[in-house]
Amino acid sequence: MKIHLFTESLKVSLLVCSLLFLVNPVNAEEAEAAANSIEEIIVTSQRVEESLQDVPIAVTALTGDMLDDMQIESGSDLQMVTPSLSFQGGDAGGGTFNIRGITNLAVSATSESGVEIHVNDLPVGSTTMQDGEFLDMERIEVLRGPQGTLYGRNTTGGAVNFVTARPGTNFEAYLDIDYGRWNTLKIEGAMSGAISEKISGRIAVQANKSDGYYTNNGTTVTSGL
Repeated sequence: MKIHLFTESLKVSLLVCSLLFLVNPVNAEEAEAAANSIEEIIVTSQRVEESLQDVPIAVTALTGDMLDDMQIESGSDLQMVTPSLSFQGGDAGGGTFNIRGITNLAVSATSESGVEIHVNDLPVGSTTMQDGEFLDMERIEVLRGPQGTLYGRNTTGGAVNFVTARPGTNFEAYLDIDYGRWNTLKIEGAMSGAISEKISGRIAVQANKSDGYYTNNGTTVTSGL
């Protein structure tokens, strides 16, 4: 139902915009001003801060606000909004990303990943991505295609960069509490601020708790006496 309503509203919006363009043609100055009003996303996919529109590689960038709005909380959710990306969970490796059909399902500790995961520009190798959720992210960058040794390790399929939120000089904090069925409780919070004139710090915590989906009666101990 939501998709249907969104589609209809999108058609109406496009029709109204078309009529407005016919009635009031937009000049070059207004068009340039409208283009400059688009939100600019700064990424570090080439080890330097630059606009996403200026990066000459296939990259998808999601800011922290975008992750919250779209409820992207884990690796399995990230594949829903990123082209050519899929996520496969596993009991041994803890889950792997697949970009354009390229991955590595080897479970050896020395095996190289087809899609490397970086946290704050550092490769982390094997992860347990399926066992947890994103915590206090500033943005996530997904680089598609072969990547060189830009971050210290080359990959064939691509790279996923997780950039955590940085501390600021002004005090800021947030606390999110979610509660759902099976007594699911999720608490996430962060606090940031200046420690001294030259030092700032940030601390973030997350806790998840949930009951089982069913009761295992086989573990109940009964006495025959």
